[in-house]
Amino acid sequence: MTRHQTPLAKALWFFESHLFEPPGLDEAARLCGLSRFQLIRSFTFATGMTPMAYVRRRRLSEAARLMVAGTDNLLGIALATGYGSHEAMTRAFREQFAITPEAFRENPDLACLTFQEAISMPAPKSARLVPTRIEALKAFTVAGHNASYGFDTMAGISQQWVGFLPHIGDFPGQGGEGSYGVCHSMTDDGFDYLCGLALKPGADCPHGFTAVTVAAGRYAIFAHRGHISGIRESWAAIMDEWLPASGEEMADAPALEYYGPDFDGRSGHGQVEIWIPLKG
Repeated sequence: MTRHQTPLAKALWFFESHLFEPPGLDEAARLCGLSRFQLIRSFTFATGMTPMAYVRRRRLSEAARLMVAGTDNLLGIALATGYGSHEAMTRAFREQFAITPEAFRENPDLACLTFQEAISMPAPKSARLVPTRIEALKAFTVAGHNASYGFDTMAGISQQWVGFLPHIGDFPGQGGEGSYGVCHSMTDDGFDYLCGLALKPGADCPHGFTAVTVAAGRYAIFAHRGHISGIRESWAAIMDEWLPASGEEMADAPALEYYGPDFDGRSGHGQVEIWIPLKG
């Protein structure tokens, strides 16, 4: 471990070196210099899964490899890979791979499983992403289409936007230009994402849509460069590099993507900003 490693690289090292022990989120967060909340959010934005999901997938992948290697004792495999009982491993294995350990052992074809390999975070880039500004924003409300996602189903967000695009330009009560993607209600298993438009003060949410109020507060605002398909890389750079080095702490509030009026939802090009809520 060197001083140049990012917090998430340290977290991945910790989880891999303690893979078959109780996950220890608090210890991992302390090692990374983050709060438990920051670690979960940072890890999730960077990898697309929570720390617990990563550890679970890695354990089950290693359990499957032991079965392929000819280890017959399923209870022994369960205990060796961090599960307290055969039943606990069987339940998790079936949920992850849609097959029981017994059935897989009878026909151990690795090609039928999607393994979680160990992730290696790239070294930080010399040109770090920095905010264009830190701004105190007033409270406002965004209304639009809302959907719930697990951290392995985020690819559906693009189709959510496709369904909302026809409403842009013809939305009752719309205030201001541009549209918003609001990441809110995050849990250890997933989050809600609302794609929508800001409402004028006092305007009601149109029938059939969902409204989310963004509380007043400080936001670090970053410009995403390039095609929209690369926005996850910008999120990862913010969460894994800028936030830990900034001395700031992310608030437990919605994070936003702002798509400027020149953003073309069909081509994926145009102005996009990422808004990170800050404490204080």
